[in-house]
Parts: sequence; structure tokens; C-alpha cells
Amino acid sequence: ACDSINNWAAKMTQGRINKLLEPANINDATKLVLLSSIYIKSDWLEPFEAHKTADAPFKTLNGPEKSVPMMQQTKNMNLFDDGSVQVVWRDLALKNSTDARLEVLFVVPQNNDALKTVAETLSSVQLDAWQKEAKTQYVQLFVPKCSVRQRLSVKKPLQEPVSYTHLT
Repeated sequence: ACDSINNWAAKMTQGRINKLLEPANINDATKLVLLSSIYIKSDWLEPFEAHKTADAPFKTLNGPEKSVPMMQQTKNMNLFDDGSVQVVWRDLALKNSTDARLEVLFVVPQNNDALKTVAETLSSVQLDAWQKEAKTQYVQLFVPKCSVRQRLSVKKPLQEPVSYTHLT
């Protein structure tokens, strides 16, 4: 079963995700395997110019700075800034789609103390409020060049009681 699921994931993600499960994840007590896989490889709608990427300081969570490759753009962008956090929205270009839109939000707390507060209070309501208050401004945006991979488990959320009182 494990090989079959991993082969499916590899096929669906064009070889980018080859191992969703390890053999240790399935045993005799396993009744159901619920999986979801999201694979997005996209260009920026307004690409960062490669020649503007340069090493620059990046402040880590624990405080020390590291030199990392930083992409840079300077243009009018939607910006929310309340003095404790700045939020910038950038669009990704989705291939074979004229309607669909995917945004990347850069949420930048102004200090490490604010990072904890932002992480604890981040919600769709908060994001909507920031977006409503954002203003188009001339922004110089620096973004670390990186790729993101994340593996999450739904075991704990699926074990929590579900309330159906708000369904219509």
C-alpha cells in the first residue's frame, strides 16, 4: 500500500513528491489512509529580475543575521503597515488558467517579539482586515530566495470532536 500511495504522489506531482508515507506509517491497525497533496510550481506574475538578486543580511528568529541570496523588486504594491507588522501581497502566475489567482503574502513583524503575536493571532479575519487597510505604495521588497516544503499530519485535527451546528 505504501508503494502504491507514493507512486500516486510522484505521478500527480511530476516527481516532486516521491515519499508521502514511510512503511512505518501503516500497520495492521490502519483502517484508512487519508492523503492530500499540493504541488505548486509557479513563476511570479511580475518576476523578480535575476540580476538584482544579491547576498544581503537576513535576521533569523533567534536574532543573529545571516547573509543569504535576496531577490529584490521596487514598484507599486499593496502594503499594510501598522508599525508592528508589514504585509505585502504578490501574485503567482498560474499556467493554463485565466481566472484562478494565487497570492503569496509576505508578513513581516517589525521585531521578534511581534512575530509570536502575529503567529498566535493570524486568521482569515486578520488577513481580510489587513487587505482592506492596505494601500498601494512604492515599495522596495527584499525576499530570500528559497523553496518551501512542508509535511503536515491531520491525525490530531481528525481526533478532535466536530461540531455540525454551523452547517447549513
